[in-house]
Formats: sequence, structure tokens, C-alpha cells
Amino acid sequence: MAGLTPIVSSALPIVSMVQRQETLDQQRSLLVERQQQQLEQLQASQQLEMQSAQADAANRAAQLKLTAATDEKQRRDALRKAVAKSRVSLAGQGVDPASGSGEALLLGLVNQTDQDSREADAAYQLRAQALDQQLADQNRLNLLEQSQLADRQRLQLLSRYY
Repeated sequence: MAGLTPIVSSALPIVSMVQRQETLDQQRSLLVERQQQQLEQLQASQQLEMQSAQADAANRAAQLKLTAATDEKQRRDALRKAVAKSRVSLAGQGVDPASGSGEALLLGLVNQTDQDSREADAAYQLRAQALDQQLADQNRLNLLEQSQLADRQRLQLLSRYY
């Protein structure tokens, strides 16, 4: 029995070290699991936010398109009325609407309406691009947040266990 005492005494520190390592491994596993849950929660939250932002952008884009179509119809209706009024006015003054000056007047009205339409279309395109840019910005922000979380988690893991 006396011969076993030195062996047992020398084995106790090894057993203690193995138990400590097992405890550290369990703690590390729990931390990694908790960090994974944090990442999954962040991703789920971001996915919901992105879906909401996409739905909002789609609604705003549809509203922009409807407004643009309504404005274009109003411009065309106003052009028809202006052309008809000008023809009546020219005819009342004894000027043939198909003559040079009458045609120039009517052509000026059409050209102005076309210019207004191009400007309105350009403004619509800019608004639509802004909506797309907002979604792209949100996506980049989400990726940045995920990356920052991963960096913080790596640092936390390294500072505790290595």
C-alpha cells in the first residue's frame, strides 16, 4: 500500500488538470453555443427588417409608378386641351392652324409637354434608384453588423480561453 501512495499522489495533479480542462471545454462549448444563438437572433431580426424594408420599397415604388402615370396622363390631357384651344383661337383670328406660325405654336406646345415628360421620367428614375439604394444600404449595414458581432465573439473567445 505504501508503494501506491507516491503513484496516487503524482496522479492527483494530472486528474485535477484533466478535470479543469474538461470544465474549460464545457465553458467554451457553452460560450460558442451562446454566441451562435446571438448570431442566429441577429440574422433573424435582420431578415425581418429586410423583408419589411423590401415590402415598403415595393409599395413606394408602386406608388411612384402610379403617380408618374397619373401625372403623364394629366400632361397629355392638358396638351390636348391646349392644342384644341390654340386651334380655336388661331381659327378665330383667321390663321390656319396648319400654316407656318400656327404649326409652330402647336409644335411648341407638344415639345414643351415632351420636355416636361422627360424631366418627370428622370425624376421618377432617380426616386426608384433611391429606393433600390436604400435596400442595398440596409443589406450592407446588416453584413457589417454580422461581421462586427463575429469579431467581438472571436475576441471574447480568444481572451477567455487562449
